[in-house]
Amino acid sequence: MESRTQSTRTSPAGNARAGWAVAFALLSVATMPAAIVGTRFARAYRLLDAGYAIPLALLLGVGALVLARSARQRDERALGRLGGSRAIRLGRVLGTIGVCLAVTALISVSVYALLQYLAGRG
Repeated sequence: MESRTQSTRTSPAGNARAGWAVAFALLSVATMPAAIVGTRFARAYRLLDAGYAIPLALLLGVGALVLARSARQRDERALGRLGGSRAIRLGRVLGTIGVCLAVTALISVSVYALLQYLAGRG
C-alpha cells in the first residue's frame, strides 16, 4: 500500500533554463533590428549609433547558448525527465542566429569605420 506522501508526489517542475534560453535568444535576435528601427524614429541618432547595441546582442546570444547548454546537461543528469528538448534546441538555434547577427553588425560597423578613416586620410 502506498503512503500518502508517495501518492501525492508531483512531477518535476521542468527545465526553466530552457525557457530562459529561448527568452534570451529571442531578445538577442531582436536587439539589432530594434536598434536599427529605433534610429529611424529618433532624430538625434544616426544609423551608426545602432552599433552601440552590438555588445548587448552578443551578450544575450552567448547567454542563450550558455543557458541552453546548461539546460541540456541538467536534462541529461535527470535522464530526460525534465523535458524541454524543443526549447533547448530553439534556444540554441536562435542564440546562434543572434550571435551571428551581432558579429555581422560588428564587421559592418568596423568596415565602415575603416573606410571613413581611409577617406579622411586621402
